[in-house]
Amino acid sequence: METFDKAPKFFAAQALIRQTSPKHVITMGKIAEPFVQALIGCLLNADGKQETDKQYVSLPANMTLLDFKDFTFNACLYRVRRLQLQSQPTDTQTEDRLNYIQTLINVDSTKTVYALGALIKFLEQTWHNMRPSGDDALIFLHIKQVALDDHVYIDNTTFNALNVFNLMRHDSAFKHGGLSSCREGVSLFKLLSLHCVSQMGFLKLREILMSPIKNMNELAKRYEFMDFIVDPRHTPIATAINAALHKITNVYKIFGKIKHSQGNAGHWRALYGTIYALLQVNEEIKPFLTECSIFREYHEMMSENLYRVEATINTTLDLKVGLNRDRPAVKEHIDDELDEAKSTYNTIQNRLVAAARIVVNHLPPQLEECTVSFVPDMGHIISVRKWSPKCTPEELLPYGCYFLFESSSIFHYKTALCQELDKQLGDLPLVVQDHENRIIQRVAAFVIEQNVFMLNPLEQLAYMDALISMAKVGKERNYVRPLINEHNMLEIKDGRHPLAEINNESYVPNHYMSGGLHRPMKIITGPNASGKSMFLKQVALLVYMAHVGSYLPAAAANISMVHSIHSRLHANESAALNMSAFTIDLIQMGNALYSAKPSSLVVMDEFGRGTTGNVTKALLLSALRHFLHGDNICPHVVVSTHLTLEKEYLESPLVHFQKMSHMRHPETNAITFLYKIQDGETSSCTFEMAEVLEPSILQRAKEIYASLSGDKPELTPEEEEQFFLDVKCPPFDD
Repeated sequence: METFDKAPKFFAAQALIRQTSPKHVITMGKIAEPFVQALIGCLLNADGKQETDKQYVSLPANMTLLDFKDFTFNACLYRVRRLQLQSQPTDTQTEDRLNYIQTLINVDSTKTVYALGALIKFLEQTWHNMRPSGDDALIFLHIKQVALDDHVYIDNTTFNALNVFNLMRHDSAFKHGGLSSCREGVSLFKLLSLHCVSQMGFLKLREILMSPIKNMNELAKRYEFMDFIVDPRHTPIATAINAALHKITNVYKIFGKIKHSQGNAGHWRALYGTIYALLQVNEEIKPFLTECSIFREYHEMMSENLYRVEATINTTLDLKVGLNRDRPAVKEHIDDELDEAKSTYNTIQNRLVAAARIVVNHLPPQLEECTVSFVPDMGHIISVRKWSPKCTPEELLPYGCYFLFESSSIFHYKTALCQELDKQLGDLPLVVQDHENRIIQRVAAFVIEQNVFMLNPLEQLAYMDALISMAKVGKERNYVRPLINEHNMLEIKDGRHPLAEINNESYVPNHYMSGGLHRPMKIITGPNASGKSMFLKQVALLVYMAHVGSYLPAAAANISMVHSIHSRLHANESAALNMSAFTIDLIQMGNALYSAKPSSLVVMDEFGRGTTGNVTKALLLSALRHFLHGDNICPHVVVSTHLTLEKEYLESPLVHFQKMSHMRHPETNAITFLYKIQDGETSSCTFEMAEVLEPSILQRAKEIYASLSGDKPELTPEEEEQFFLDVKCPPFDD
């Protein structure tokens, strides 16, 4: 299973452990790492109630930690590639066995390869202690993908094909360390994040899109909140929340700074602004707690401790002014000793001005001014700007000045008056600074101790930010809230592709009905470029959007919770993968065949275009018959093909043949695509699409096709030779 999990709670990992109840847990890392600590707490506390502040120093008996250095990626990949499964077809060659394994797992995922490779090695090393009896050999039966109960399984290939994310790297990104030059291209994430205000909301939206769910209660909460926000009656509260979102920041880094006395005034201002924004939102939403579940959850997260944190910072620290602009100052009447030291310090400026006047009176006439200042570890010093281009610091030695150093055309000296100031004032500036630092550090310790009362509502506010952005985009683009059902029924009326319609005002919407009274298997035919692939992606993307709580670009929608979404959409060949386009097709198809459930959605676009027509047809028919082997368990299947499928192999009330409509010009026979889905079948119109070729070549192709189809007898060698002599090809360019 691959999903996005977040520190410090790692709820997804904990939910997975509770769901699967593993006999043994294996992971990589050190015991002090937050992820390992969360796993230990979950294993030791079966009731789910963990001691959040407890630091575990030993592993439970059913947990093992592995060291990264003993499990390199190449070593793990080698073990995965040589894995022998009892479920694999017999008498398979090495290449076929590797392709079979890739239908079960995603070998392009580094984490998946690490996890499986480490597990194989661990079992090989420890099986003699774990086996039930002494004669039991280690045998791997099968690999099964596991998804969280509340999560929809979507593989990386489908994510990429649907353009949920589209991270684009600059050609010179390697110069900047890889990801620093990346940007988000045209994607669903970029569209839905248009109105995210805070960086935390931006990250929260990415987390939401990476984890589609089938928890109807949670989805209902999201839609309830979004409906509340877009209601014109609630514009004032939406505006107040938006203003508060501009003030929040990610406090995790700030905690690290102030904990180690590295926090400056800017860090403290950002921290206080975040806390104040949290409290402000809590006050604003109080009149609406009965109308919105997310507001109630946020209000329940608020604690009096957070109010005390705000009051402590506000009454103790002056975040606007300070003795040093790089750190805050402590306000008056907090510490009497500090107030007295500050009072004395405030008189220093007058003393230093008077001292500078005395020094100038004892210097040569050409020097009309000087500065007396305090430097830590050096005490009070006199600073004199060069009075001529050729002057030297030794010229002032007869006047009782002891030269220290030169910087930026300024000579710095020590005099008897400076030594007297050192005796009278001492290191008072450092005393004040150290005293303030001790108070600030006590405040920092108190704030960090209460961090849990801040982090939970902050996460919830970031959650609101993400949902507000989704709601605003939906309202601007005329999206609708889908109905959610439990009857394995997908109904989309006048659905539109959210990305394709952005730059296409004349985008043609289409219906999609599956399950319930509608047949779940759709076989769509039509000419190339008639809109088949776009329709398939549109169906998959709209079903996916309903599972993240987004409004849908449609006139109406009624969506059931699906188990998984599988696709055969992209098959980009790559020398690095050492796989042909047809091999990638087979792997993607195998993933759907092995993993699809009755409530899954499977979309297949032009399966097998990389091999011969009859072989493709046989494989496609066999796969479709696999989905149809039981009347009540066929998943939602949408297939586009240019092949003519024999209906006798697909005789089932679950199959629905549809086509992408088009029309022909009555005189020229030219094709005009209407991009509208209709019942029925149609040909691929290959010859009509090939009219860009030389007419004689096209005519000969029609004759050969008729011959191969059995409509005409085969040509004699003489006729074949005469054809090539008659073909009129355009001349080559000079």
